[in-house]
Amino acid sequence: MHKGSVQGGARPVIIVSNDACNEASGIVTVIPLTSQMKRLNLPTHILIHLGDGDSVALAEQVMTIDQRLLDHRMGRCDRETEIEDAMKVQLGLRGGEG
Repeated sequence: MHKGSVQGGARPVIIVSNDACNEASGIVTVIPLTSQMKRLNLPTHILIHLGDGDSVALAEQVMTIDQRLLDHRMGRCDRETEIEDAMKVQLGLRGGEG
């Protein structure tokens, strides 16, 4: 069976859904992070600096998960504009570069 390239297992994520929806629902929309520094030239891959090293946000893998799967907050992402642009590219929305 082909494993594919969807990120699995416990891993850090960036929550991209809005606070109002997050509070009213049991789900959140997230972008997974990986420590694999591959294909940084893709418009959907954004380098994120974390306290324990760098990660890559994989905006092509936007997903919705149950809030109960969240473990603990690591901090706040300072690349909001770049994340939004990468999501626009992935979702084919106007205004995204690429």
